[in-house]
Amino acid sequence: MEKKLVEEVGATMRSQERLRVKILLDWCRGTRIVEDESSASILAPLKSQKTERCRISMYHTPHLRGWLKRLLPSKLNEMVGLQHCKVYVFDDTVIMSGANLSRDYFSNRQDRYVVIEGCSGPAD
Repeated sequence: MEKKLVEEVGATMRSQERLRVKILLDWCRGTRIVEDESSASILAPLKSQKTERCRISMYHTPHLRGWLKRLLPSKLNEMVGLQHCKVYVFDDTVIMSGANLSRDYFSNRQDRYVVIEGCSGPAD
């Protein structure tokens, strides 16, 4: 399901030349390998399109550095600091949620969210 979402975003970017995509992931969570994949590896096809209209950035907590970063395994490093916001922006709409864009959240969970429409300033 996550791969299908990335494929659809990529296809839409190819057909809509004014579309810009900006993704900010937490480094700890975004690089954690689960079933031979991570969020970063799933998003890689978007970056391979060689366009400036797609920006994927990683937030890395300043508290996880040096020996602590090398010592802690990937799942435990999230205890040090994890940026856990989920904010989705489309046109002039902002959605704040606790839900990840993943199979589990699309099919097995119910989550809270806040939708703010008509907010072109914050959405830009």
